[in-house]
Amino acid sequence: MLEEKIQKEAMSYIPEGLSCTRPPLFNGKNYYFWKGKMELFLKSQDINMWKVVTEGNFVPQTTDAVTAIVTIKPEASWTDDEKKRVLLNSKAQLFLQCALTMEESERIFECNTAKNIWDTLKIHHEGTSHVKETRIDIGVRKFEIFEMNEEENIDEMYSIFTSMVNELRSLGKIYSPHDRIRKILRCLPSSWRPMVTTITQAKDLNTLALEDLIGTLRAHEVLLQEDKPIRKGKMIALKASQATQDNLDEISSQIEEKET
Repeated sequence: MLEEKIQKEAMSYIPEGLSCTRPPLFNGKNYYFWKGKMELFLKSQDINMWKVVTEGNFVPQTTDAVTAIVTIKPEASWTDDEKKRVLLNSKAQLFLQCALTMEESERIFECNTAKNIWDTLKIHHEGTSHVKETRIDIGVRKFEIFEMNEEENIDEMYSIFTSMVNELRSLGKIYSPHDRIRKILRCLPSSWRPMVTTITQAKDLNTLALEDLIGTLRAHEVLLQEDKPIRKGKMIALKASQATQDNLDEISSQIEEKET
């Protein structure tokens, strides 16, 4: 009993993560995030399941030895391995349907294969090839003009930057770690210029890991925070407090003079 109680108390402090046995739910938002997780989920179920989604249903076939004509094998002659692979067709379709809310399910109501479902969702949320190219152009433009605001910290900047890069990656536009590192150094405010100069001179940007750069920037950010002057609001409050104290001292002096 004591051991069970300890386990329950421990679980109350450990937050649950997303399930690895159920497909990630898609409610129509953050398609690019869901797309990557769903692809990984399907690949984790079976090595051939992702082929079903990208290439279409597996259909057992046979080739005539004389005419070399390929024909579909009758179900009665399927091998055990072929039956398992055919079953993946239904499993992949089921996983995709279970991953969708009712609104998204209505979009794929007439789809009869996992590939049809995947392609339909892709076209709806990514658009046609022309729309996709336009989105890439817009994303590249955002990447090029991206800058860190003075009121942002490194973690906030990096979160926005990562989301932007990941969306472009899902569209087929991939930036190398070197490109991302150079862009991050360029997007920092002017107050970071001495640090940027130090990094570019002391480190090889071609081999520098992205997380190492972010870690260095976080450490420098702590020093910058310590060097910042007292905020304007605090200065006003301090002046008001000082003025009040001066008034009290003046009143006190006046009372003492009257008493004497």
